[in-house]
Amino acid sequence: IYVIGLGGVGKTQLVVELLFRTNEKHPDCFIIWIPATNMESLHQAYLDVARQLSIAEWEDDTSDVKRLVQGYLGKESTGRWLLVFDNADDIDMWIAKAGSGLQPGQGSQPLIDYLPKSKQGAILFTTRDRKIAVKLAQQNVVDVPAMGEDAAAQLLEKCLVNPDLVDGRQDTSTLLSRLTYLPLVILQAAAYINENGVALVDYVSLLEERLAQSTEKAIVRLQEVFPDNSHENRSLWRIYLTHARYALESELVDRDWKTRMDLMWRYGVCLYEDGRWNEAEISIAQVLEMRKRMLGADHPDTLSSMTQLALTYDNQGRWSQAEELCLQVMETSKSVLGAEHHSTLTTMANLASVYRNQGRWSEAEGLEVQALEIFKRLLGAEHPDTLSGMGNLAWTVLGMEHPDTLTSMAHLASTYRNQGRWKEAEELELQVLETSKRVLGAEHPDTLISMNNLASTYRNQGQWKEAEELFVQVMETMKRVLGAEHSHTLASMAHLASTYRNQGRWKEAEKLDMQVMET
Repeated sequence: IYVIGLGGVGKTQLVVELLFRTNEKHPDCFIIWIPATNMESLHQAYLDVARQLSIAEWEDDTSDVKRLVQGYLGKESTGRWLLVFDNADDIDMWIAKAGSGLQPGQGSQPLIDYLPKSKQGAILFTTRDRKIAVKLAQQNVVDVPAMGEDAAAQLLEKCLVNPDLVDGRQDTSTLLSRLTYLPLVILQAAAYINENGVALVDYVSLLEERLAQSTEKAIVRLQEVFPDNSHENRSLWRIYLTHARYALESELVDRDWKTRMDLMWRYGVCLYEDGRWNEAEISIAQVLEMRKRMLGADHPDTLSSMTQLALTYDNQGRWSQAEELCLQVMETSKSVLGAEHHSTLTTMANLASVYRNQGRWSEAEGLEVQALEIFKRLLGAEHPDTLSGMGNLAWTVLGMEHPDTLTSMAHLASTYRNQGRWKEAEELELQVLETSKRVLGAEHPDTLISMNNLASTYRNQGQWKEAEELFVQVMETMKRVLGAEHSHTLASMAHLASTYRNQGRWKEAEKLDMQVMET
């Protein structure tokens, strides 16, 4: 059973009340509480459970403690039990295999595989995410609705030492609105009002003042520690994303608009790098409007944010909007910076990419050739920017492991694939893949794309076993690194399904296709 609702709406309190009543009615029932906020706290809770139940072998560091608890609760002789997972908000914790760096006893299977089954037991989850609830519990979902204003007013009145304070309807309504009608927050507010003897209107003023101060401090601090969007910082900026979102969603009119805008920009481009195009679009578009207003439409930073928004549209498949922005940036760059400025040439390359994605090959080629000739003339044939467009001299000048070399080789392999020159494509893709693994790491997005390209080449040659092995590896890694709902993950699932169909394995293909469609 899944109990879902907003944070602070009272899910945990509701479940705690259920546990008390269960204990009164069935005193012989085991009640087990496991916090599921993260893997560390969950694993420690499993250890505590195994110790308290005196499960054999729990002290053995090499034993899979989750498997031990599962086996114990699965026995009919164990008796009645109720297992609660509180704050189960991370879907990847439940459906993805554990990654590397596991400690002994932590197990390697998805958490969902460790759930015990018994006619005498029940499992209850609390979560804020309806998708998780529907995916794991299917129909057994209990929705804790948000509290309405009347019910919130009754709760506040009940908790106040002086209930007459609630008679001021306007003050009460304003306070409850600021508290977003969340029971837990209302209880905390009532406790402060009782202790300090303040009126509701004074509490509202104090609340807004402190909120403004804390949010300003949070934004400044986040701006200081929030990293750039390089792949090496992925795990770090993922930690800060949620905090940055809460700070940026405040309705305060910030005194230091530049600090706020800088944080919003980094937040947006990190979302972009994570493939969360729709969320990235919101932040990047806001930064664009702020820069237009504060810096002017022709400022280089404004053009940079406009370019980033165009790239976001491109990844969303919104070709006409991407093209419109790229054209606008290119024309402005030519006028302000000059036709041969680096930023202008980069914008030409971005526009060429948009044309390619639409199948407008001749237009894309014309821009790329134009940019390449200017790079050659201004920077020389062996400059990195020239080589990234040419590819021919990259290997010799930059070295095999340079990112531009790998990009050039990947582009050439793509050309071979499009021409049906499979063996030549395969040879290049193998080199790119092995070098990417060594230089970038096995889980870098570029490495996964290289692996996917090689798998496609295998499939086109009828090498089903080799293609399937790589597609499975890509899919599992993308689930863990990018998330089960990322567009790249879904694409990898579709490729694997296609491989199954080519082998006549219809049921396996259908299962994957259904997962993609449902997601």
